[in-house]
Amino acid sequence: MPSTLMIIFAPMVCLILVIVFFAALIIGILILGFTWRKWADKKLKAICDKNGMIYYGDKIPHAKQMIKGTVLDRGHSQRMYYGIGRSHDGLDMITFQYKFTVGHGKHQHTYHYKIAMMPVDFRQGGFIYIRKESLLDKMGGVFGLNDLDFEHQKFSDKFYVKAKPEKFGYDFFSPRMIELFMKYGAYDMLVRHNIVMIYNQGSMGGIGTMFKLRKGENPFEKWMGSSANMLKMIHGRIQKFLLVGRGRKEVEEVPVIRGQVVEEDVITAEKLVTIECPACSEEFKVRKGKKSISCPSCGTRGEM
Repeated sequence: MPSTLMIIFAPMVCLILVIVFFAALIIGILILGFTWRKWADKKLKAICDKNGMIYYGDKIPHAKQMIKGTVLDRGHSQRMYYGIGRSHDGLDMITFQYKFTVGHGKHQHTYHYKIAMMPVDFRQGGFIYIRKESLLDKMGGVFGLNDLDFEHQKFSDKFYVKAKPEKFGYDFFSPRMIELFMKYGAYDMLVRHNIVMIYNQGSMGGIGTMFKLRKGENPFEKWMGSSANMLKMIHGRIQKFLLVGRGRKEVEEVPVIRGQVVEEDVITAEKLVTIECPACSEEFKVRKGKKSISCPSCGTRGEM
């Protein structure tokens, strides 16, 4: 009889033990996760206080309104954390980690993004979104779902760009800005609410985060440095007439001539010189000896 009872109840006991084990494992993971985040926040705050930075944790200014309604606003379990604010060469910036999960059960997948933001005082703001163009984007173009089309064909082929109003997008992507993204095109970018936000997939600190925190080192230094340099280059290439206090204006004298003759027109043999506009810093070529000139970028007019 005891043997029969053991045969009947053994599978049930094993099942109960398995359930208890996995329940304990899940609870342990949750406790560990909560403890880890609390410990990491404490360490990061101490590092930020020491280096004159602000630690926002998961209370990151403007982050939710930047992400809402965008391609990052997907799935469930959305969370942002490790928010750090600081000044880089006079520009205010915030970096943080963001994640969300799509699907459920064995079909779920969690995406991690490292993000950097910078406020910009645009005269008349708008919306801009840029990322690498995909095959689906090219197929969508066949059905009239087009993005902005630029004269720089390689840029148009490489990137998918949306803007509202479209003029804001065309003005933002000046030749110098296009050159920047052609050279450093590893970032997606979003512009809205007078904030420029760049991001790409991955973790800010990687697997070495815990070890660096234990030593009192900033584990996000690499991402903070690379994103800060990119934001600085973007800010430096925004045409000045787009910014508050840098509107179009008439000038009596435009010209700072940089260099001598740069080329000859093969048809007319007219010599050209390179001019830098004092209003928007755009460089353009004009025929040598021409008296009245107008900047093709911002419209500033003057005389040689």
